Amino acid sequence: MIYLRNCKSLLLSLGDDITESPRKFYIAYRIIRNFACVEIHKKHLLIDPERLNLKDNRLRDVSDIGHYGTGDLEIRIEGIKDIELAKELIEKAYKQNV
Repeated sequence: MIYLRNCKSLLLSLGDDITESPRKFYIAYRIIRNFACVEIHKKHLLIDPERLNLKDNRLRDVSDIGHYGTGDLEIRIEGIKDIELAKELIEKAYKQNV
């Protein structure tokens, strides 16, 4: 759960206009619309996966499969080392959707 707290703090620290919206299967973070959704051990971002290098096994294009949350990019966070990658992409999703 420590990673979830770190993730929540990061998401809410990006701006005063961000709201957290708990759902049945995920937690949405939104400005006007969702820019990130967090599931247990998964995060979906509203970034076009085709514009990223998905050779990193922590990233997955989920545009063609069913999933909960908003966005087509899934980030797997398994430890502290993965937080930096997630932080960079979360900030990018936030800036693209402000």
